[in-house]
Amino acid sequence: MMHSSIKFPATDIYVVDDCRDDRLQIIDAVALLGCAGRPFVDAEDVFAELGYLRAGIFVIGLGVGANASLDLLRELVQRDCYWPVVITSRDGDIPKAVKAIQMGAIDFVVKPVELKHLASAIKEAVKLLPERSEKSHKIQIFKSLFSELSPRQRQVFCGVARGQSNREIALQYDLSVRTVESYRLAMKARLSVTSTAGIFDIRSAISDLEL
Repeated sequence: MMHSSIKFPATDIYVVDDCRDDRLQIIDAVALLGCAGRPFVDAEDVFAELGYLRAGIFVIGLGVGANASLDLLRELVQRDCYWPVVITSRDGDIPKAVKAIQMGAIDFVVKPVELKHLASAIKEAVKLLPERSEKSHKIQIFKSLFSELSPRQRQVFCGVARGQSNREIALQYDLSVRTVESYRLAMKARLSVTSTAGIFDIRSAISDLEL
């Protein structure tokens, strides 16, 4: 019988597993840790609700749908969701669990899950959650702001992010330096940044931005 004296701050834990018994076992386990568990069968279930979920921790099972589980990890990142992920796997799935770690999962726990091992992984995830949640939030805001730039403002942004001077940007796009300066000021105002460092921060956060 599972029991635990370990309690974590109230945290939402999203348990994704195509095996009902495994889902229920992990839901029971995270309840003993003082966390709120919510079950999902697969990626489709997750993405139907993702926009409504509070920042939390994913516990994703590598079952018969192991490749689909890796696809879920990949898609979470593509959707700018960097919340901590813990993988659960059976012995035969260890290579895929290692692959999941390489893709960004923070730990994996072998099934059948032992509470002490799950608690250890959740403890690390709880530590990382504020930073990961903030990262997701900032990237979503940056992308939203960037999408509102005009084509010229985007060109100037990309030039600045490449380290180009106003004169170099002007030559590249056949503009006057004064026009580039005007676009640069408008671009910075739209992005709510006051320095070139702020532009570099946005460029760094939006890793899929083509310059």
